[in-house]
Amino acid sequence: MKMMRTLLAVSAVLTLAACMPEPVQTVEKTYEITALKPPKRFEVTVRDVETGQVHKSLSVSKRCGSWEKLRVGSIWTFKETVYRRSDGSTFVGVGVSSLCDRLDRGETGKDKS
Repeated sequence: MKMMRTLLAVSAVLTLAACMPEPVQTVEKTYEITALKPPKRFEVTVRDVETGQVHKSLSVSKRCGSWEKLRVGSIWTFKETVYRRSDGSTFVGVGVSSLCDRLDRGETGKDKS
């Protein structure tokens, strides 16, 4: 019985690992904050300054005490990662989760020029 549970547990872990997307490429990109939704769940919408691509309602944090310091129109750099799913399709993730910590440290982003 113990052996069966162990095999089932290992099988479940391997199945989940196969479904996890793998990072293909990570680059640092510049984004403009175009909208924000304050806590309870802090979300932002960003626009890639170079390409114009918009990423809507990205989750920053469940709670962020410094969200009021963030200005719509400010320019920030975030890591953008392209992920590949097991079926070969890709999607992009923008690393905005560091935003609260950066605001707490006094970063303000750059003004749109």
